[in-house]
Amino acid sequence: MKDKLLIYELDCFNSIFSVDRKILKKVFSNIIIPRIAYDELKSRMDDEIILTIKSLKRSKFVILEDFEISTPEHKLYRKLKDGIECKCRGKCESAAIIIAKENDLTILSNHNGDYVQEYNIQRISMVDMLSTAYNKQLIDIDEAELLWSNMRLYTKIVTKKSFVQYYNDMET
Repeated sequence: MKDKLLIYELDCFNSIFSVDRKILKKVFSNIIIPRIAYDELKSRMDDEIILTIKSLKRSKFVILEDFEISTPEHKLYRKLKDGIECKCRGKCESAAIIIAKENDLTILSNHNGDYVQEYNIQRISMVDMLSTAYNKQLIDIDEAELLWSNMRLYTKIVTKKSFVQYYNDMET
């Protein structure tokens, strides 16, 4: 995998940043966060996760990304956010779409966004990301289980009790 990954949803922030940093660095080359999403969501994040993000920002592993005002990107952002000629979206999702489109990034999202086809953006869910990392042997079974248990704390899409249970069911 080792791609740059864009995150803008609270459940993904909590799941990703509550794990060992070494695991994150095995799986991703960088994590990109739209600044607008970080500013909006940090008041709802655990203090420990905010400290982890700040530490990873200092090491340049996490990058807060903006886009310039009065640019074509900003105009599209306004259209998306305000629902002009398209479905109305929140500021975080709108910023994520613009930044992912502009920088050819994969969005980590547990929701099937209709923007994927419309804007030709790659999307991966937490479960897909974990399965891919395990299949490519970027993480071992213990690391996969650790990530899985964290995901179960923060997101409703994880219904199986363990990664092994999910993985075995997926294989059959």
